[in-house]
Amino acid sequence: MKKTTALLATAAALTLGGCAAGPAEDSTSAPGLPAEDFTAGLGQSIAGCKIGLPKEYLSSGNAPEVSAALERAVATRCYSLRPHQYG
Repeated sequence: MKKTTALLATAAALTLGGCAAGPAEDSTSAPGLPAEDFTAGLGQSIAGCKIGLPKEYLSSGNAPEVSAALERAVATRCYSLRPHQYG
């Protein structure tokens, strides 16, 4: 299980590095940022980290089973699912 998880984490880090600076039309990307090596932090603890979800992932436009699965996944690791207020 550990080896599979490590491989998946590496694949995710490489994918994130490849698409982090996407097109300006994509509200979930960050155009104009320099490339970052997301594999550099693999193997480090994530204790105390906060994980953000784009508000688009929580939209009412999702299929009900998608929203339910997301809420279950967040509930297993977080105390609450609440929007972040910027500004």
